[in-house]
Amino acid sequence: APGQPSFDLIGVANAGRPRGGSQHQLSLRGVLSYKGFSTRFNANWQDSTIATTSQTGSLAYSDIVRSNVNYSYTFGPQSPGSDRIPFLDGARLGFTVHNLFDSKLEVSDQFGQTPLGFTEDELVPRGRHFALELRKVFR
Repeated sequence: APGQPSFDLIGVANAGRPRGGSQHQLSLRGVLSYKGFSTRFNANWQDSTIATTSQTGSLAYSDIVRSNVNYSYTFGPQSPGSDRIPFLDGARLGFTVHNLFDSKLEVSDQFGQTPLGFTEDELVPRGRHFALELRKVFR
């Protein structure tokens, strides 16, 4: 916009990830399955970091933990209800929670202010969200 300082997301960061990345990162993934039921969990932690650029000076990125969980049930020939509703055979019903703990990346400049383009809503506009899914394999 006219009169506003230029803003370069590519030179400084890409979707909340500082150029060069964090020094420390950790990822955990797990799956539990039993008789058609399945639970998947993943968590990613990224350490805080400071990115220095000629345009904006230094930007401090907070550490962040993002977690997702998915529950699903796959209907088979022996599943309850499959004999009454044949369409359910080979179907999978799933429920997913993205960003389970509603984690938000915080970015601040050398003055402690959040620069334009780095607010929570601009970096992660959806926050925590839910999805319900039905998949069907036709045989």
